[in-house]
Amino acid sequence: MQKQIGRCCAPISIGIVYLFLFSALTVCILFTFLSKCYAGCHLYPSGKPAKDASINLGSSPTHYVPSTTYPVYVNCARPWTDFIVTLDGETGGGGSFQIIGDPHVSFSEDCSNTLVQTVADSHVSTVYFLWNSPSDGCVSISAALKIDGAWEETNTSLCPIKDDVIMGNRHDPEPTRCCACDHAKYKIVFEGIWSSKTHPKDFPVTSQFTHFSDVIGASHSPNFTMWREGEYASYGFQQLAEYGVVRELEMELRNSSRYLRSIVRATGLWWPHVNSNTTAQFTVDPRHHLFSVASMFGPSPDWVVGLSSLNLCETDCTWMEGTTIDLYPYDAGTDDGVSYQSPKVPTTPHERIRRITTMYPEDPRAPFYNLTAEHFPPIARIYITRDKVVSKKCTDLSDKEIIEQVTVTENTEDEGRAGCEVGAYSKWSECSVTCGKGIRMRERHYLNPERAQQIKCDRQLISREMCVAEDKCEGDDDLDEVLKPMAPGECDVTPWSDWSDCTVTCGIGMRFRQRSFVSIDERVNKKCSLISMMEKEKCMMPNCRGGSAIKVGIVSIS
Repeated sequence: MQKQIGRCCAPISIGIVYLFLFSALTVCILFTFLSKCYAGCHLYPSGKPAKDASINLGSSPTHYVPSTTYPVYVNCARPWTDFIVTLDGETGGGGSFQIIGDPHVSFSEDCSNTLVQTVADSHVSTVYFLWNSPSDGCVSISAALKIDGAWEETNTSLCPIKDDVIMGNRHDPEPTRCCACDHAKYKIVFEGIWSSKTHPKDFPVTSQFTHFSDVIGASHSPNFTMWREGEYASYGFQQLAEYGVVRELEMELRNSSRYLRSIVRATGLWWPHVNSNTTAQFTVDPRHHLFSVASMFGPSPDWVVGLSSLNLCETDCTWMEGTTIDLYPYDAGTDDGVSYQSPKVPTTPHERIRRITTMYPEDPRAPFYNLTAEHFPPIARIYITRDKVVSKKCTDLSDKEIIEQVTVTENTEDEGRAGCEVGAYSKWSECSVTCGKGIRMRERHYLNPERAQQIKCDRQLISREMCVAEDKCEGDDDLDEVLKPMAPGECDVTPWSDWSDCTVTCGIGMRFRQRSFVSIDERVNKKCSLISMMEKEKCMMPNCRGGSAIKVGIVSIS
């Protein structure tokens, strides 16, 4: 009887094994399908596109610098009650997320590289977090938002910056060829916007030092780079970024003249004319159809604005008529200062050029740092206008044109006008200070001042640049200590206290809470002085009878 039972059960056991294997295979295939379809997390819901939602990074919308931290904002015009944000990379996980204090965001316990809403059913219209980009590979960041009970989706895809991607304030693929035959002449107008009104946080109090340095740039071929985000600054670019000195960068450009058509220089904008404009001209041709330009704004550690490899050649073989571009700040990666007037602290080794955002540098002392904002106003603006098209046949390009001497232009058209001739520059003056940062100048004069005044010549006669005296100013050692980067844990604070009672017993009042530094060292407290030690918010008590609001301990008539 037992043998019969064994023979009878064998087919059943084999069937169970087959059923188990089939189920496991089905689950595996289904999980793989879901992982592919739903951006790396099997919990990610499908839904219709959210037309009024977006995922924004603090810089490029389509490319990223490898191994870099970016602020990410998910926004929607309509509030949502739940969300899932997930990350998917073609060569792995696509980097990693980092939560920076947004109370609505937490990590998913079920999926890696996935963020979820901390408290469901609470109405939210924006969240922010950090994304640590991978070393390589394209990445997709997807967000599913539950709006009015239904899921809607938005996503963005980014790829790493390669040699064929333009960085700067334009992020267009770099063309290797221009199909135009004609040449073109352009005029640029560089306008300063940076001021205490547009960028009030810690704006320099020494107004006479506020300035944009001389503007320097070039029209060049695709196989030349003057500067680019994600790359290291050359020595000449470092001198521009730290001191506003252009001659080393101009020498570097001249040494690369076989790649250039024009070298551009325009007068800097110094207080009280920081918010005025300066102009220059340049020429492009089919071999030199890209334009790069930069200017240091200061006082600052090593901050610049500019364009990198802007393509002026259209796909229909014509030249761009004109464009207006807002300019935002970049850190040259050569000085560790975090505020406008930080003492010089060389970055060793140098870091790559990087866009400054509301989240970078990630230091409350930085003037652009702001956890509650995604953007800030531009620092400057550049207007590019096509002045003239010089008709050429494609066969007109000669060897002589290819190797012709690079032209150098000034900020006005007066360089070639009769009566506007100038003499050589004088020697540089002594630095205006004996310690710290100052200014030095040089000047030149019209050869015929009366004639120049009659015909209203407008050439650059005074050139200025920043200088650093050898000696440190008294008290610099203390300032160095204050402005050094905060060490991990150095600015730790105690938990917030409980909220105080409302300042009124009826009507609208205020309540407060506070915290303190863990360290009692005065130097640490001074160094961390921008960290808030007190918070306040409005509180609403029952309506007052007779229209009077009674403060706790004080009676006042509202």
